[in-house]
Amino acid sequence: DIGGRADSTDVGCALADLADACVAAALQEKATLAIIGMGKLGGRELSYASDIDIMFVCAGDPLAAEKAAEELMRAIGEVTPEGQAFRIDAALRPEGKSGPLVRTLESFGEYYARWSQPWEHQALLKARLTAGDAALGEMFVESAQRVAYPESFSSQDLSEIRHLKARMEEERVPRGTDPRMNLKHGPGGLSDIEFAMQILQQSHGRSRVELRTTSTLQALDGALAAGLMDDESATRLRETYCFLAHLRNRLFLMVGRARDALPTRPEDLEAAGIAMGYRDQPRQELEEHYLRLTRRARKITEQIIYGRPTARTP
Repeated sequence: DIGGRADSTDVGCALADLADACVAAALQEKATLAIIGMGKLGGRELSYASDIDIMFVCAGDPLAAEKAAEELMRAIGEVTPEGQAFRIDAALRPEGKSGPLVRTLESFGEYYARWSQPWEHQALLKARLTAGDAALGEMFVESAQRVAYPESFSSQDLSEIRHLKARMEEERVPRGTDPRMNLKHGPGGLSDIEFAMQILQQSHGRSRVELRTTSTLQALDGALAAGLMDDESATRLRETYCFLAHLRNRLFLMVGRARDALPTRPEDLEAAGIAMGYRDQPRQELEEHYLRLTRRARKITEQIIYGRPTARTP
C-alpha cells in the first residue's frame, strides 16, 4: 500500500482475508458454529481502522456453541501485551447486545420473518460466511439473501431507510465540525455511496442477479450493467469511493487511529496532502480535489437515496 503497489480495494480484501484467518484460527472445534461476516468484513472492504462485525449461527448444543463464541470474541478482541488482533463487534445480531450471542438457523429465520426492521434487512446485504461450518453458513447466507433482496421493496421500507440515513448524517458528524469534511458521513462521503448502492440492491436485486454482492464497488458495476446508472455517474462514484477509502487509510497511518474527517490544522492537512501524493500545493490540492469529488457524488447519490432531482455538476 505505502509503496503504491496496492490500492484501497486490494487493502480491503487483504485485511478481510487476514480477519477471516484470525477468526478461523480462534474458533474452537467444540461446537458446530458458522461465523457470518457483516458490514465491512462481509463486503471485504476493511480499512486499517475497521472493527469486524460478525454473527454466530449454531447447530447442536447451544450452550457449547455460546461458550465457543464467547471464547472466540475474547481471543480476537482481547488487548494483550502483543496488542489486539481486531476490535470485534457482534451487535448486528437480532436484538443487538440484549439478544443471545448465538442462534440456530431456525431462530434467525423466525426473527427476520416476524420482528426484524428494514435496516436489519439492509444489513444482511453484507452477510458472508467468514469461518466455521461451511454447510451451515451457506444455508444462513442463502436465507439471508431472501430477506435482503425482497420480492417487493415497499415505499414504507424506503422511507425508513431514508429516515435512518438522514438521522445518521445529523447525529454522527461531530457538532462544531464542517460536515463537508467528514469522509464517512458527510455529503458525498462513503456512507452516501454505500446507502445509494444498497437501496438499488434492495429495490432491484431480486430480479437482477448482477446486483447480488456484498461489495459496494461490485454493486456499482451491477447497477451499471442493469441500466440503473449511466457510465458517467458510475465512474464518478467509483472514483470518489476509492479516493475516500485510500484517504481514510492514509489518515490512519499518520496518527495511528481512526480519523473520519480531513485535518483542520494547516500543517496536518499539508502532511495528508503529501501522503496522498500531491506535490505542488499539497494542502490546497487535497482539499479542492476532495470537495470536488464529494460534491459530484452527493448530486448523484441524493437522487437515489432521497429522490431529489439533481443538476449536472461541472
